[in-house]
Formats: sequence, structure tokens, C-alpha cells
Amino acid sequence: MTDTYHDYSQEADNDFYPEIILKDGFIWEDRGEKKGLLKVAKAIQIIAVHENMDTGELSFTVTFEYNDRPKEATLSRADFQRNKIIELAKFGADVYEHNATQIIKHLRNEETSAPQYKVHQKLGWDMYDDQLVFKHYNAIGIKSTYNGPLAIQPKGSYEDWKQAVEQWVLGNKNLELAILIGLSSAVVGFISMWTKIDTLFFHIYGNSSQGKTTATSLAISTFGYPETNQTGLMQTWMATQNAIIGNLVGNFGLIFGLDEISMSDRNDFSNTVYQFAMGKEKGRLNKEAQLRQTGGWSTTILSNGELALTSKTNQNTGILMRVFEFGNTSWTKDAKSADKIKEFVARNYGHAGPLFASELLKMGQLQVARKWKEWKQRILDTMPEHGHFSPRIAFKLAVLMVTGEIARDALQLNFDLDAILNLLIENESNANDERDLGAKAFDYFCEQYTKHRSSFNELKYTKTKNQFKSEFILENRLVFGGTYRKNGEEFVYILPSVFHQWMNDGGFSDPKIILKDWKVKGYLDSEGDRLYRKRIVNDDSVPTKVYCIKLSSEDDSPA
Repeated sequence: MTDTYHDYSQEADNDFYPEIILKDGFIWEDRGEKKGLLKVAKAIQIIAVHENMDTGELSFTVTFEYNDRPKEATLSRADFQRNKIIELAKFGADVYEHNATQIIKHLRNEETSAPQYKVHQKLGWDMYDDQLVFKHYNAIGIKSTYNGPLAIQPKGSYEDWKQAVEQWVLGNKNLELAILIGLSSAVVGFISMWTKIDTLFFHIYGNSSQGKTTATSLAISTFGYPETNQTGLMQTWMATQNAIIGNLVGNFGLIFGLDEISMSDRNDFSNTVYQFAMGKEKGRLNKEAQLRQTGGWSTTILSNGELALTSKTNQNTGILMRVFEFGNTSWTKDAKSADKIKEFVARNYGHAGPLFASELLKMGQLQVARKWKEWKQRILDTMPEHGHFSPRIAFKLAVLMVTGEIARDALQLNFDLDAILNLLIENESNANDERDLGAKAFDYFCEQYTKHRSSFNELKYTKTKNQFKSEFILENRLVFGGTYRKNGEEFVYILPSVFHQWMNDGGFSDPKIILKDWKVKGYLDSEGDRLYRKRIVNDDSVPTKVYCIKLSSEDDSPA
């Protein structure tokens, strides 16, 4: 259709294509005085330009009418091509092959005057234009809004959340700790901006009705929606590991929760613990067989369930160093307080975390690092026993205590830091026994030896040949080794293949580490700096390598 009416206004200087005009609800093309205006299509307008501060990509929100109803769609700037712009037709836009070029020109003109906004999908700490910012629903340090899938838009008010915390949480050191675990995610992400730190991984377990899920929801409420029935910051363990990692990638400071480990059908969480703590996706190839870029995270993860997470992992010091477990603890005082906490965190969430992050940003890295170092030393000084791993444990627990000190002022909440520190130290003392893999492996070895006692020969010392030989041969039975006495102590020797199998069955993934620990503790009778001796296992057999392990001594016998 041609229109020869030329009395329209436009700011040609602001348009790349002055011949394309928006007028009277339509897009027109001015073909000159002789041909006049050609009606191209119904109006399509850009109402917002979004710049993704994570990727630098631009996207547009466009509006148009279909059947007298307003509709919206989002398209990338890369869609300003003929073969892509016509995709708008499926939403009802008046775009076809014959007018696609004019539509693209029109949208290019629209872009110059449309409102410009910054958006982000990654969360937590980041650098933008050499400036440190914190990205929550509304970023701190830059004007940007979250447009990802997670439900982190604040709800209710901080005042109501704070008032309920004062009434139902303060005075309960376990729940106070839950809040600090939630807020600590911002400290972990903050520290990771200048030094390497693992993602903190906490797991609370015990019987039902101990308030585990309530405590987890309270922690999550500091930054976002604290339930699992929406795309919140808490999921169930039923989700696949890839799905969980998909929500962790790009998170550098917001707590993430996992509810009820028994809902998972996984039998071994060893790789899960390592990957979550390390904060990096596994490398994968794209469809062109090239290694694609992997995503990362640095935050705090809080998990719960009736079972200890470490009960479904390898017996490995590395795992035990990466998971802090709190077992069989009543987190809530009673059912009434649990219900009240669930009610107020469902109505008020996502406020405390950004306030806390604002305080970190104001303090700066040097002051936070100084406080962190001071707390690390204080924790070391408070520990009743020091072991090889004490500095690493203090390194991580100090994050919680720094969080508490800063949060007490930033949120105006009187956390009992002394009680929380005592709770952490007591829990750490209980965990020390679990981290002594040598002792755990020895108990397991003794158990297996008792079960398979009939597969071990009794030996006597033959002075003439200066070697051990069997007193009897176990016919038609498997022979795993034997026993002997030396200097008043009883030893069992065992074939390496059997020993390694026992250790693997018990979840002790590196038997040599166990043997080295036993050698230091004096549990091994070995040759020099080696871990084995050579013994004759059966009559007329050749000497073979065996591990000789002390079972007891005369001093161990009951009086």
C-alpha cells in the first residue's frame, strides 16, 4: 500500500535509516516524492535494550500487537538478520520474507532511542570495569538486575526478618550458626577474589524432627527463596549432579542448599564432594570435539539428611577435610519454634545477604583479610589438640567467625560468637577421630581378620633355617597369610593382594597411605624403610612379599 501523505515528524539525525518511519501504528518506507510512503508492517517497537554484563551480549525486548492484544518477545542483536528476524512471526509479529529487510532497518532505528539496562546472570562477586561489585537481584556497586532462573528477588522486608530472628533464633547457638553459614557464602566468594579457597561444604544429619530442613531454610533465606518447590537457592538431592552443578556455576557468593540426601539414588558421593568443594565443572568436549570452557563457583553449600554424607564416601582424608558435618543435633527448640521460623523465612527473604555484602564491599579486602587471619590464630589457640590438619581446619572455620563478627554490626544482630566458637571447636574435636584414617582402617582390618581367621596359618620359628614355616597347611581353604610372635608381640602377615582388596572394600582408596601411617605408629614389622617383609606362606613355597601387622603385645593383655 502506498501513502502520499508526508506530514510526519522524525529526528532523522538519530536514525540510521531515515526512510524507515514509525507512524499511526505502522512501519512505513519513504520511497521519495514520486512513490510516496509504503506501508511495511504493523508497528514493532523496542521497549528495552539489555546489556549482559557477564558476556557483553545485547538483547532486546520488543512489543507488538496480535489480534488487538499486546505481546512481547526477546531477541538477540545477532537476530538482526533476514533468516532470523522472521522468527518473530511465530509470536504474532508482522514479519515475513518480503518485509524482513525493512523491519531490521526499523529496529536499528529503534535501538538508538530505546532505554538501556544492564542485566546479569552470574551471582556474587565480580569485577566490572576494574570495579568490584556484588551481583544479587539488584547488583551492589553497579546498576544491574538479575535475569536468570533462580528465585532471589527479595520478598517481604528485612525489618520483619530481623524481628523474627531476634524472637525465635537468637539464644539458640545452632540456629545462629545456620545464619552464619548462609552469610559465609559472601565471605568465601570475597576471599576467592584474591586467594584460593575451597567452597565451604556443610552437612547436617540426624533423625527426623531435629530441625535440619528448618535450619537449612533459615540459612538460605539470607539470600533467596528458602524452599525446594520453586527454582530457589535450595534443591533436593534428587536432582542429578549435572543439574545441581548447573545452578552452582557462576555463583560466587550466594548460599546454596541441598535437602535430604536420602532422596538421592547415588551410593558413592566421593566425586560429588570433591567437585563441589573444588568449584569447577569437569572438562567436556563440544560437538566439534573441542574442549569447551568450563564454569566455576566459590560459595558455601549446606546439605542435610538423616545419613552422614561421609558414610557414603571413600574413607579418604581429602574428603573428610572438605566436609564439615554436624550430627544428631537438635537445631530447633521445639515444633512451635520450627513452624514459626518456616513461616517467617517463607514470607521474608533475600535481604540480609545483600546488606552483609554491602558491608564487605565497604570494608575492603585488606580489613576482611586481617580479621580472617586473627580469627584463624584464635581458633588454633582454642583447639585442645593440634594435628597435622589443624591449620587447614582453622583456615576454614575462621570464615564463619569473620562472618559472625562482621554480621553482628552490619545486621545489628547480637550473635553469641563465643558460644558459636565453642560449638565449632567441640564439633571439630569429635571429627578428629573420624579424620584418623589409620585408626579407622586398623579397626576395619581387625574386623576382617576376625571374620577370615581360618585363612591364616599359625607359624613357628625354625632356628636352623632362620625363617618362618607353617605348623600345618590349610587344605582346601584359601590362605591369606599367617601369624607369628616377635618380642612378645603378636603379628599377622597378609598377602598384599588380599590386604588391598580389604582396604578397597572398606572404602580406603589408598592402602599405601594407610600402611605408611601404621609404620609411623609402630604397627608394621617391615624391612628398613620398606612397608613389607618377605615370608614363606606355605611349606615348600618361595618367600613372597607380605605386610606384617602388629595385632597386640604382652602389655595389651588384661591383668
